[in-house]
Amino acid sequence: MKREDVKEFLTLLGCRQIRDSGDWVTASCPLARWTHRSRTDRHPSFGVTVNNHGQSIFKCFTCHQNASTLDALVFSLSTYSKVYRKQASDFLNTNEIYEEASKIEIIDRWGEDRPSKKQIATRDMTVLDPYPLLSDPRVPQAARDFIVKRGSSIAVSDYFGVRWDREDNAFIFPSIYRNRVSSIKARRISSKEFWFPLGGLYLFGWHRLSWDKPVWIVEGEFDLLRLNALGEYNVLCLGGSSISKNLADFLPCHTVVLGFDNDPAGRNAAVRFRNLFADVFCINEIDWRDVKDGGSVRDRAHLNEIKFFMKTV
Repeated sequence: MKREDVKEFLTLLGCRQIRDSGDWVTASCPLARWTHRSRTDRHPSFGVTVNNHGQSIFKCFTCHQNASTLDALVFSLSTYSKVYRKQASDFLNTNEIYEEASKIEIIDRWGEDRPSKKQIATRDMTVLDPYPLLSDPRVPQAARDFIVKRGSSIAVSDYFGVRWDREDNAFIFPSIYRNRVSSIKARRISSKEFWFPLGGLYLFGWHRLSWDKPVWIVEGEFDLLRLNALGEYNVLCLGGSSISKNLADFLPCHTVVLGFDNDPAGRNAAVRFRNLFADVFCINEIDWRDVKDGGSVRDRAHLNEIKFFMKTV
């Protein structure tokens, strides 16, 4: 991100003492209230790199945050403050620069055996305008309470763009592919009934993934939201147990972690995934042990215990 854009981004995050420092822009750490022992940052050791040809990263030497992308910074701040930083997120999506090598393209992994390639239908983000984010006061409190009851938070839901359909009394889960909407899934709050108001490629959470890290794959939207609330951020939801041979084309990562449901359909999905992609990915698999899925994990300690029994296949 360019220097002036970095400054504007930090302003949207509420940073102060924003200054130029060579290849960096330094500022007060926006996470200080939660991660600094003093709860303040009077002598900033936080900065963001200026990168005119690629992604910028942030680093804070006081709160010992690992160097990471600005998208991760927005997520951390939203989670700590329980307020989704929509303006900062929108600004980042518009102004961040992605290196040519890191741009997400359809990857040909199949050679001559590649299945016929279909055009992916996408729509402008304005198709989501009729549906408010869950933090919007127009959304009934019962919907927000449901999210919390399922072990997540409104900040996490807003970060992934979960919305509310007032007419059908349903959650809206958008699948966002390269800053456009590829599909929309609706799910009623009163039952497990779901449908697709906008059909097409459905990969919920795809736009929030870091491709240089292992990608967790789960079936349900609430599995993704729960795992994110517990600190497992790089999660993709397929919306079910169906596995397409084309799935690998949309996952330019090295390692995947299979977290399909602990039931016959989920186990069959894991077998199909392994059979299809054993030569494509390094595959790890979660044993949920005494729970059904990621949405049922009790707490962070429970998640760490489950991860301890993760196996490579």
